[in-house]
Amino acid sequence: MSLIACIAVFFTFAVQTTQSVCPSSSGCFPSPSNLAIGRTLEANSTCGDPVREFTIPLAAGDITLTCDASVPSDAHPASLANDGNSSTWWQAERYEFFVTLQLNLAFPMLVERSTLTFRSFRPRRMILEKSDDDGVTWVPYQYYSTLTCDGANIPDGEFQNLMEGNRGNLPADSTEAFCITADSVLTDPQEFGTVEFRAAERFGNKRFDDVAIIDHLMVTNLRARFRLLQTQGDDGPGADASILQKYYYSVTEWDVQGYCHCNGHAETCVQRGGESTPEGKVLSGCDCQHNTDGVSCERCLPLYNNKPYGKGNSTDQNACERCECNGHSLSCTYDSAKGHGVCDNCMDNTEGDMCERCIANFFRDPTKAFDDPDSCIESGRCCQHYKTEVSSFIILIVLAEFVVSI
Repeated sequence: MSLIACIAVFFTFAVQTTQSVCPSSSGCFPSPSNLAIGRTLEANSTCGDPVREFTIPLAAGDITLTCDASVPSDAHPASLANDGNSSTWWQAERYEFFVTLQLNLAFPMLVERSTLTFRSFRPRRMILEKSDDDGVTWVPYQYYSTLTCDGANIPDGEFQNLMEGNRGNLPADSTEAFCITADSVLTDPQEFGTVEFRAAERFGNKRFDDVAIIDHLMVTNLRARFRLLQTQGDDGPGADASILQKYYYSVTEWDVQGYCHCNGHAETCVQRGGESTPEGKVLSGCDCQHNTDGVSCERCLPLYNNKPYGKGNSTDQNACERCECNGHSLSCTYDSAKGHGVCDNCMDNTEGDMCERCIANFFRDPTKAFDDPDSCIESGRCCQHYKTEVSSFIILIVLAEFVVSI
């Protein structure tokens, strides 16, 4: 074997062995990665314009710094909360209570976990919300509050009538947001406290199987609405500005683990048309498996509609099945009355649910396989064909008799 042939075989084997292979007994889902990387963050409050000092309270002593939007090293825009660098951060104006930080994904993605890591004290009250229509409407994922989630003791209308604290208070398939207290406890000194939302902990395998939960976890945007600053009780009326400048919201990293939405039919996310591809970005398109097609593997390939389309889940591939059209059709449509797919627009002079017979005035050519494009021939051609065969046979007989007489 030549060197070139060896190289070709090697690369063919390498490509084949690196292709994604979905499990045979279940749907397939990409591994979660950080959806925030390479996407835009925006905030309705950012320090630096005007220039102001702020204080970072630490155990070894307070540090006073300057936030200046015109000086890159002293600026703290929202983009620094998803740059993968724990030494940079977004920061709101000091002593502002109602602040929003929003992540825009551009395309629908599925969320597994959201982790906000704070450079400041964690908020006393916060709401994590999601949108699946590019920010037109919003639905709460979870409420967070210090000490109590009792709406009667919280002067905030959005926290009224909330169910407090644990998953067991809700039906197993409920997507209703509830309130927790664990993530809002005061951290002093500041130690990069986190606030999390965990889909796996709340929904388990239902996040792969339950349509309502899957829809609930599908997002185009996430936003954290901070409702109340965490303070040390020294910010009462008449408090000095040097006290207030240590109270602000500041996020060093927003890690949103998730993956492209592929209906359980892809293991790899790929680029959509026109999508930018910075390093580390989780792409939003799907490398569809199981004979599926579409941006989100939301339909079967044209010739694979022998049963209704189904989403892959934790127990079943729900792979699309090929219709038997004998090579004479490019697509089929599932017929619920017949319980199977019916071939569309049979070609090559064929007809039937499976393009299994020749149309009127056309006949099978016994010398050709039925999936041959010329397997059905016109009656005239058929007769001519056999006339030629008979003539050839007669000639052979005459020649044979002539040879024998000699």
